[in-house]
Amino acid sequence: MHRIDEIINGILEELESAKRQHPRWPIDPFHALGFLSEEVGEATQAAVDAAYHRGDPEHVCEELVQAATVIFRFLMNWERYQWKEAYDETD
Repeated sequence: MHRIDEIINGILEELESAKRQHPRWPIDPFHALGFLSEEVGEATQAAVDAAYHRGDPEHVCEELVQAATVIFRFLMNWERYQWKEAYDETD
């Protein structure tokens, strides 16, 4: 998967699958960004495995598609986010 149309189609397919599997999405942007951090971490681990442990480089691509899917989903929900402090004022 290296041509732009294949990449975009892969992301759109993954997006539909993710929405079916996880229909709810947080309205807290920090929680949503946590999902992105998780996917980027998995892509990093796949790259380490491919480079140092004979892992499959295509797994890196799969993880990056999942990370891109989270970015798309984050942006698709932009208007729903509640941009406010997550801390209570009392200590």
